[in-house]
Amino acid sequence: MRFRFYMLLFAAVLFVIWMGTIAVCWQLKPYHMAVPHELKKGLAEKVIAAAHLPARAAAVVDSLLDGAEPPAAKQQPAADVGAGAARAVEDQSVPLPAELADQVLSGSAGSGEAGGAPQNVAAGSVEAEGVAEASAAVGQAEERPRSGPSELTEAVGKASALVASLVESTGGEAHGGAEVPAHRTETFGCCQVSAKDSRCAAYEYAGGCVALAKGEKVECKRGFWNAAADFDQLTGRCTGMTPLAKERTSTLHLPAWARKAFRLPLDYRHDRCLQGEYPAPSTMPTVTIVIPYLMESWFHIQGTVGSLLWATDMNLVDEVRFVDDANPDDHSFKTELEALHPKVRVISNPTRIGLTHSKVVGTQGVTSPVIVFAEPHCVFNRFWLEPLLERMMTVPDTTVLLPLIDVIHDPYKQESLNTSQLYAQAGMNIGGFHLNTLLFDWESLSKRNSSYQEPDPFASPAMPGGILAISRAWWERTGKYDTGMTAWGGENIEMSIRLWTCGGRIETVPCSRIFHWFREHTPYKWDADAVTRNSKRTALVWLDEYINVYYKAEPWARLVDAGDVQDRVELRKKLQCKPFSWYLQEVYPEMRKTIPDGVPGLPPAGGRSGGKLKVGRLGQGEAGGCCQNSKRDSHCAFFDYANGCVKLKKGQTIGCTRGYWNPLADYDPESAMCVGPGTTAGETWESEANRNFPAWVKESFKLPPDYRHERCLEEKFPTPSTMPTVTIVIPYLTESWFHIKATVASLVWATNMDLVDEVRFIDDANEDAHKFRSEMEALHPKVRVISNQKRLGLTHSKVVGTQNATSPVLIFLEPHCIFAHGWLEPMLARLMASPKSTVVMPIIDVISDPYTQEQPLGKLYSSGGVNVGKFEVNTLTFGWTGIQSYNKSYQEPDVFATPAMPGGIFAIWKSYWEKSGTYDKGMGEWGGENIEMSIRLWTCGGRIETVPCSRIFHWFREHTPYKWDADAVTRNSKRTALVWLDEYINVYYKAEPWARLVDAGDVQDRVELRKKLQCKPFSWYLQEVYPEMRKTIPDGVPGLPPAGGRSGGKLKVGRLGQGEAGGCCQNSKRDSHCAFFDYANGCVKLKKGQTIGCTRGYWNPLADYDPESAMCV
Repeated sequence: MRFRFYMLLFAAVLFVIWMGTIAVCWQLKPYHMAVPHELKKGLAEKVIAAAHLPARAAAVVDSLLDGAEPPAAKQQPAADVGAGAARAVEDQSVPLPAELADQVLSGSAGSGEAGGAPQNVAAGSVEAEGVAEASAAVGQAEERPRSGPSELTEAVGKASALVASLVESTGGEAHGGAEVPAHRTETFGCCQVSAKDSRCAAYEYAGGCVALAKGEKVECKRGFWNAAADFDQLTGRCTGMTPLAKERTSTLHLPAWARKAFRLPLDYRHDRCLQGEYPAPSTMPTVTIVIPYLMESWFHIQGTVGSLLWATDMNLVDEVRFVDDANPDDHSFKTELEALHPKVRVISNPTRIGLTHSKVVGTQGVTSPVIVFAEPHCVFNRFWLEPLLERMMTVPDTTVLLPLIDVIHDPYKQESLNTSQLYAQAGMNIGGFHLNTLLFDWESLSKRNSSYQEPDPFASPAMPGGILAISRAWWERTGKYDTGMTAWGGENIEMSIRLWTCGGRIETVPCSRIFHWFREHTPYKWDADAVTRNSKRTALVWLDEYINVYYKAEPWARLVDAGDVQDRVELRKKLQCKPFSWYLQEVYPEMRKTIPDGVPGLPPAGGRSGGKLKVGRLGQGEAGGCCQNSKRDSHCAFFDYANGCVKLKKGQTIGCTRGYWNPLADYDPESAMCVGPGTTAGETWESEANRNFPAWVKESFKLPPDYRHERCLEEKFPTPSTMPTVTIVIPYLTESWFHIKATVASLVWATNMDLVDEVRFIDDANEDAHKFRSEMEALHPKVRVISNQKRLGLTHSKVVGTQNATSPVLIFLEPHCIFAHGWLEPMLARLMASPKSTVVMPIIDVISDPYTQEQPLGKLYSSGGVNVGKFEVNTLTFGWTGIQSYNKSYQEPDVFATPAMPGGIFAIWKSYWEKSGTYDKGMGEWGGENIEMSIRLWTCGGRIETVPCSRIFHWFREHTPYKWDADAVTRNSKRTALVWLDEYINVYYKAEPWARLVDAGDVQDRVELRKKLQCKPFSWYLQEVYPEMRKTIPDGVPGLPPAGGRSGGKLKVGRLGQGEAGGCCQNSKRDSHCAFFDYANGCVKLKKGQTIGCTRGYWNPLADYDPESAMCV
């Protein structure tokens, strides 16, 4: 028994040794001797199909696999064969190892000799040499031990790629008798971007480009029809008989890192841009590119450099200077950047100086004739540089040139978006800005020049600032950037005004296009006051008397320290620059029409000539004179437009740009008030009316000035016993105790508390250090704190705060306010005299930023002016405009209607609050809820009014003390747009195309509310409530009638077909992209028999909406 066991064990060992020997022999066996024919054929077909090789190339690959000479091949090159192989790998449609993918894309090959050229291929030709290289690649593989079929896959991939690249390298023209790809029997045609660019132009209106069936006809809605080509679904391109020439989007010349660093952008250039010939590079000026960066990701920086190398003739570039604005070590990337290309150089700031100043640093020592400024999150389009340089060669060197700036969608992540979702085309726009805020904005070119012909260069009043080309000599002569500005923001407006008024010009060159990521928030912390300081510097130096328009809209800017601007004033004199009134007259006349009448120091709109400031007459006493707000209010009225209030010398004359000139007074810089004869000390805690308030009230806040009109003081209100009582709702999150306590103290001081039932503070899940529950409830018996179990956002918290309230009136406030005397009675009196559907607001005056207890009284408060609330339909963001621009005959302090409200401070009947739908609880955080409520109130039978005799001071802080979801505003705005804008949602989407990708949540309940309330369409709101907005909506927005004839008619309702499809609203008969027919939800898949309105475009009753492609199919 034991003997038998040992015999079996011995036999097993012999069997294992025998099998191991066979395995070793198999490993050493050459490929062409042992690979089964079926396996070779299957792998060859797979590679050939993936690379889209013609039959000729397929035969070569088969021959290489068999280890024999390739069979005879027709001498008929096909220019797109290599492109098919390369793009299949480039687009990651063919999964290959990284090393092999790099070899396929670069066309490299191993060494060695094996095989020979195919018959009918001239010896020594590029094609013959390529076949030899491909054969050598397989021969080299035969000399190494192989592990099995997986190695065969690599060898075949390498061979096929090399064969493909050698065919492409011939650059031969295709002719009628050429072969089609192996999987075709004939070509059916394909619509490509242009004759020189074979990317599919999405001609097939139902589903983008698709492979057509034999005999199928389709229209080419744009681009160039190539009847000899086919659409290749794998690469998304037209492949076949048309060469891509030099314009094709190949990346074969790039290093491997650059090919992986960015997605090839879409080419939005006009056909005329592709037809032009540029001067020889040797005749063009060279450039230095300056790119400042701070806390950028390596992905974005590498993508910028990669696309620059792909899109640029680097012979035209002397240096690419990245300016490191004192980044931390993990975001400096100096070594990595300089390793990318020998012309890339990093300049490091020892301390952070801001991106604007960093651009100036980046130009120091530059010798190139031209400087180009770019940003570290761009993707350059092909031939972006040549059009700029060609234009620069033909215009005076005082011309600054801009490309068209296309859009990279936010978030910019290579892995999350395909090319069509990542990039979007910008419209033909000019740069402009708002005089009241000095903030940049885009405006439609067609509104300025209806006869414009694309792609001619066109003048632009302003530039965005980040991307431009300028002559180095003009850059230095005109003063570069204002280095007194910090961080960034505002420098572009200063430079725009300076260039135009000092003899320069700004132009956009549409044949140059660069994609830019317009991100929602920066990856670094920055001084939020920087933009205000920078804008004030611009205003002080360049606006002349028009600074009063800016100050009227931004009164708190008067208190901002803008630093010393004398050097810029001297620069303006040195350059002999024209006045700002000339800029309005000659460069930007559109802006002149937006300036309201009644701004101190300016002549009427019809005759503005930039006249001098009104000059006050000084008194005969020792005092120099002072301009105070009014006879009753001796706060300084900021009469000197350059420096605010200053103490005048005896005999000095200066203009009083607003308010009341008191020649017997002096300006006191400590209190920022006019003091002396004819002034009032203002109310103090020692006044008889204030002596009896508790100490905590007196110590909590500084008594505010009284900005009420004199008529308000004479007005008689109903007795308190006849007025409705109120519940005050104040949500708060991470507020300081100083601000909350001051709010309550001023409320107690300024309010008849008999009219107040409760003051409800809503704690939005604050941390313990910011709850203040016991502290607040100890301040007054009517103060109550309601705590959210989790953070809901301040908008939703307001809704929570109204639950179970029994007061007839609700008032919403904020936890950083100071109340003025007599704020409550005027609003209640107006509510009593108006329909229950009326919502009323106070005038909102200003608490300056920073709001601290140490701030001097004269600098703490300022008048907010008499303004109406408004918003832009393209962004759905709130803003203010002077009442005179809305109602030229207005007389203060009459109550007036306002199209929109800021949202934080208003009074409403509780019954109407509930009936009209409270706030949209689907909105997160805050922001956008005020626009939604404004449209809802007006269109659903309500009304919004401002009561000027009621005034509340509010702190307009630059940044919040808590972190919040920055995307919330976009989601909230989209919810508003989906429910309330009807066909005008297309204006919003045109300005904010990325909003289409935002998930706004379910809005069906708000749609039902709109139906229930029988609300009027948004067109009625434009017609009856806010006609000023109608004038700002550009013509040509799909689904909207021309501006002259907008009547806001009913939605076009489509008739459903009889088939199974539910119907779909597409852009046009020829364009099946969804036209977002359902304004509440965008395109949705309809059920059979369901009817829905088509708010724009063409109703196709036989189609369905496909959510995956966002198209009608």
